[in-house]
Amino acid sequence: MTEISPAIAELRSRWTNLCDLDRAQAILCIQQEGMSLRRLAPHLKCSPSLLSYLLRAAQAPAEDRERARLGEISTRALGRIAKTAGTRGTVRSNEAIAFERERAAFQASKTVLSWFEDEEVAEADQSEIIELARVQLIEAQGWEEAFIQNRLDDLVGESWNGQIGPGTNRPAAWFVLRLALWTLRRIPEDWVRNRALEISGSEGLVR
Repeated sequence: MTEISPAIAELRSRWTNLCDLDRAQAILCIQQEGMSLRRLAPHLKCSPSLLSYLLRAAQAPAEDRERARLGEISTRALGRIAKTAGTRGTVRSNEAIAFERERAAFQASKTVLSWFEDEEVAEADQSEIIELARVQLIEAQGWEEAFIQNRLDDLVGESWNGQIGPGTNRPAAWFVLRLALWTLRRIPEDWVRNRALEISGSEGLVR
């Protein structure tokens, strides 16, 4: 017969006298010592799913656990509350992440517009440059910086028409590649970078 730990032996001897929340606490302690629910269940003469159910109920908010101890709600109801609370927590977490990313993109869009000012690019040309830079980033996906740098190096040695920018002799393609390369280095996260370019190129932000 397999030897069991003192903690399991004690839990088994007290099992019928414990409330479900105390059972869950004891199960959690044993689980944290490395015992799986599948291995523990036979020692307690119950199923792994019941142990999992008790652990889930113990994750309900403190006020609901107290109500369960007072007999105001059942363990089954406590499990439903815990599941709902977990879902709400996940939704709130996802919303917080989305909010932070959107805020980061908005801040990054301001740096994109500042880049245009530094490069003295005419306002009328900025939206088109942004869109073409986004295309470059999509085409270069996977080995972005080297791909764009090589294109820029090739461009420097060639003669181009369609020059833009106040008082410059740089071709439009030069600004497109420069912007794509600059945003890659300045805005590491793909989603934030793409969203920042989208925002900075939208009507009302490009001045």
